[in-house]
Amino acid sequence: MMPSANKKGTCGGVGKSISALRSQRVARRWTALILTDVAGWSLKKVRREVQGATKARIDAWRDCFVQAGTLEDKERVSRSKISEQDLTAIKASITSGTKKRLSLRRAVAKTAGKHGVTLASRESYRRQLPRGPDPWIPQRERPVKHLTSKHLAARKAFCSSNGRSIAADTMFSDSKYFFGEWTAHSKAAVVWAPAGKPPVRARTQHADYKVHAYAGITRHGATDLIFTAGTTPDPTPRSGTRRPRGAVPAAPADPPKSVSAAVYASEVLPALLSAGDAMFIGERWRFQQDGARAHTVADTAAGHVNRALIAAHARLIEPWPARSPDLSPIEKAWAISEQHLWSAEHLLWSDIVSFKAALRQAWREAITPEVCKGLFAGIRNTYAVCSRGGGDNVTGWGRKTKMAAA
Repeated sequence: MMPSANKKGTCGGVGKSISALRSQRVARRWTALILTDVAGWSLKKVRREVQGATKARIDAWRDCFVQAGTLEDKERVSRSKISEQDLTAIKASITSGTKKRLSLRRAVAKTAGKHGVTLASRESYRRQLPRGPDPWIPQRERPVKHLTSKHLAARKAFCSSNGRSIAADTMFSDSKYFFGEWTAHSKAAVVWAPAGKPPVRARTQHADYKVHAYAGITRHGATDLIFTAGTTPDPTPRSGTRRPRGAVPAAPADPPKSVSAAVYASEVLPALLSAGDAMFIGERWRFQQDGARAHTVADTAAGHVNRALIAAHARLIEPWPARSPDLSPIEKAWAISEQHLWSAEHLLWSDIVSFKAALRQAWREAITPEVCKGLFAGIRNTYAVCSRGGGDNVTGWGRKTKMAAA
């Protein structure tokens, strides 16, 4: 057994160390406040001088000094002493972020000293939030496109007026980016997990090459894929001639990253409209396009050219409701073809050239006339569900359609 003198000396050393750490922590807070409020330093400059000084912490230290006249740590309370008022204040702080929700750590620091809340430890709030009649748990945010009242009204009106007629004589067109090989460029984060059972998380990825393709589908079938701007260029073969000594090599021109109105009118529209004329022989048909800027520049010369080109072949469906990819059957066709591209064992590629060939083959094999006929048969029920839901987002297609919020 350790002698009492040594035991006492050890405890005394630990006590002095804790006291020194506490005084150092308080001194750091005083330094941050003085540099910010007295010297007028910027937050970036203060953070370089004071370790752990963030805007939320500096605000909390300032409020603590104004209300209590000290920067000493308050006595922490146990989980059982956290009231509903405390939890309500923490929840309000979490959702008060302008762009995204605050983390629990930042929410606790921001709430400290405000609204009469007794600051408990973050661990106490983490254990208490999942309990009670209104439990909160950590979870991933579900990405959804916000629909305003104007969007909802436009979607409902469009579905109500076109639910029965749009499937008969319409070509739906759109574009999509297809990505080839993926290369991870991030390290896995260190997180708590059971021993021997590492959790699975999504990793940040970068595409080595990509293809930007346009297409259109009708009840008779689909058009061919049209590769356009935004596609990774094909590799250029090496020239057989040598550059003269001292000559400066010409800088390669950067390919356009997006489709302009001129490119859309010269490369995309003629192919889509010609395919539509071949499918609707002798019929008056309609053409649908989304609200991309290259498609709908109505008040410019390029916009008038595009509309005149469409009018010579078909009647343009306009206005197409904004933020409505869930109402277009071609979005379902993109998903079907992409799934076939990655699941079919006979579709192989090693570079951008072979990837284009595999993509064309996957589109022809997956989007058959029978598939297109089934997609167009489901428009009426899809639009009916959206109309009954007030124009809100829907998931699924045809008989499997349901409200996204359900």
